[in-house]
Amino acid sequence: ADQDLSSSSLLLASYPQCWGDFIDRLEVYRKEGSNVIFSDEAMSNRIARTRQYRPDLPYPWISLKSILEGLGWDVRVLIVHRPLYDYFPSVYVEQFKDGPNKVKLRRWYSNNNNGNTDSQCPSYGGRVIPRPFEDRTSEITVARLLDPKQKLYPTPAQVYELFRDYHFNIILVDMMEKKEGKDFIHHIICDHFPGTFHTCQGLLTRANTENEKAVSNSVAGARQLNPSLSLHYDFIAVEACQKGLINGTNIPRDVARKAIQFRQESDLGLSPDDFPLDCPDDTILKKLLSLSLDHERRLRNISDGSSTSGNWGLNESKIFEERFWKTVLNKKKLCTVNSKLVVDDAKWANFFPTIKIGE
Repeated sequence: ADQDLSSSSLLLASYPQCWGDFIDRLEVYRKEGSNVIFSDEAMSNRIARTRQYRPDLPYPWISLKSILEGLGWDVRVLIVHRPLYDYFPSVYVEQFKDGPNKVKLRRWYSNNNNGNTDSQCPSYGGRVIPRPFEDRTSEITVARLLDPKQKLYPTPAQVYELFRDYHFNIILVDMMEKKEGKDFIHHIICDHFPGTFHTCQGLLTRANTENEKAVSNSVAGARQLNPSLSLHYDFIAVEACQKGLINGTNIPRDVARKAIQFRQESDLGLSPDDFPLDCPDDTILKKLLSLSLDHERRLRNISDGSSTSGNWGLNESKIFEERFWKTVLNKKKLCTVNSKLVVDDAKWANFFPTIKIGE
């Protein structure tokens, strides 16, 4: 970014005020001669104008592109994508991942509003987590994401098409591609981003150090940056509370679900998928497969499903379909726990009243 910035004064006067800190910080890095990786988990929602980000207000694309280029930056947009059949369940679960600002996920609620007048669980205004294929809810679920016209959450193809239409230089990275011994973050930084030699070496050095520590501490493998979350434990905790098997007045919701998880995984040596599960029928699975195939074609600019143009033809489509059925049947990612069967099990029914704070 060596050019004289005096010619960009008109451009700088036109950008939204909320971009000020971002532009100022970029200028500092430009003067240092540094490359910049900007990552924001909410950015896809902002540019796609989903329901949380004023969907009727268009994103100022022309200003963004002209300002960055006017300041001398060579902008590359990295879009990491994965199949919709893997992406949608992840989006759904992410909404209900516990965190400092998600107090309502730690509070009980009563199901009286749903006609359950026998509920013995206290109503503390907790957040109700819907099942993945519930569609009569204001929350984001897999069922609601299956609507091709949904404005709840952007898909990678939608984000790609937005940047493509404004002629940005796009780098597409498939999460399913092989990484040659690197974890996925290292793969992106080292193999796809230009000018990241020092960052790449730093990441690899850190990874080697953490792997050595993990082995020396008898930990199985390196740390997981974004561990998966199962909602099964919350569904079971709520079911048990509403049947009076957990004293919701004394035992918080998060304490109950952690105790259930500890018993299932540590005491019994089982996984959440070892609970009795309810899985979607073939009609739903075929709809998800069709949407997932269409999504892959959009990412590759293939409009005709029978086309063999580009690098994704009939053979790739067949492989994708085989991977879909293997994933949904083996990983049970689309299934949800049958919490009634769990709570009715005598051993679990005897366990719930023993849950205590601090254990």
